Amino acid sequence: MVTHDAFTASYANRIFFIKDGKIFNELIKGSDTRKQFFEKIIEVQTLLGGDLNACF
Repeated sequence: MVTHDAFTASYANRIFFIKDGKIFNELIKGSDTRKQFFEKIIEVQTLLGGDLNACF
């Protein structure tokens, strides 16, 4: 499944984040609760949010 929705992604067991056509990060749920996994997903999405230098 491909999604940009963190809530939906939090139901998966493993997630790959792709940026500029390359794997940026991978998360594995492991023993985390869905809520804990969701929070980790949000943290990575924050990092993916954009390059501050791209605005200049």
